[in-house]
Amino acid sequence: VFNFTNPVGIVSQALRDLGYGFTYGICDAPSGMLSQFARLYGRVSGDIRGELFGLNHLSWFHKVMLDGRDIMPELLRSAEAHQTTDLKFFEPALLTFLGHIPNEYLYYYYHRERALDNILKAGKTRGDSILEINEGMQADMAGLDPEKDFDRCLRVFTKWYGIREAQYMASETGVKRGIPPWSFDPFEPDEGGYAGVALSFIDIEQSGRKDSMILTVPNAGAVDFLEDTDTVEVTCDISPKGCVPRKFPRVPDDQAELIRRVKYFERLGAQAIIHRDRHMAVKALLLHPLVNSFSLAQQLADAYISLNAAYTGDWNG
Repeated sequence: VFNFTNPVGIVSQALRDLGYGFTYGICDAPSGMLSQFARLYGRVSGDIRGELFGLNHLSWFHKVMLDGRDIMPELLRSAEAHQTTDLKFFEPALLTFLGHIPNEYLYYYYHRERALDNILKAGKTRGDSILEINEGMQADMAGLDPEKDFDRCLRVFTKWYGIREAQYMASETGVKRGIPPWSFDPFEPDEGGYAGVALSFIDIEQSGRKDSMILTVPNAGAVDFLEDTDTVEVTCDISPKGCVPRKFPRVPDDQAELIRRVKYFERLGAQAIIHRDRHMAVKALLLHPLVNSFSLAQQLADAYISLNAAYTGDWNG
């Protein structure tokens, strides 16, 4: 099972807890960041490799390798990297302070008050934006027959997917990505996006060669302060024999503390969903660093249960 469903950390944890041992969590944020670095250096995506540790949407690059050389220190200092990649979401001073390259979703933690203020000013969340984009694309697609109007359908998809990519993180950060217009050629190889990550895994495993990928998998000792069964997002070595997460024994204390708190939320949140346990859901939310409030945790849990009653049924507690 290649799980693209967000939140990937909780969904992958729940699937693994339920016994689906062949589940791999997929996210294109880390590979997308590496592809941006490759373009910065005038190289192809496969030339840049990253060693990453953490959780889904809560991870850091420990190393970024090019031709056997760790280029992460120069990326952290590079004005061009800050202007042309998703590093632009963060202040240069923060990047220097961290000494690691953060996943873009860490903006919510490192600039919490700015994220909230920007979302309130925008008047809509990312979910609202995606809904508008999907409805616009569906309206443009109405009446088109993919068998007879394939090229027109592809143009419609390209238009709306390009809008989606351009708006990524814009409401939350107040920063536009400024990326080139998005295009898609169904006859050209494509390693990007969720599908690209999943297909890369299949290609490596079936080809008989060895390679590495960033996936959400059981910890199995990769991050030494977490349980072996905790799902983590880390660099993994892939071969026909399977998928082995690399070990990161010296995670800095500040990152480790944040990982512990959010993993507690994921671990308990997955169990709350499996058992439909409201008390457990409130407890999970209460300990999340971005909630950290019993009253807010209750409101969020009750809103989730109410809005999703048609899909999740009745909850205990």
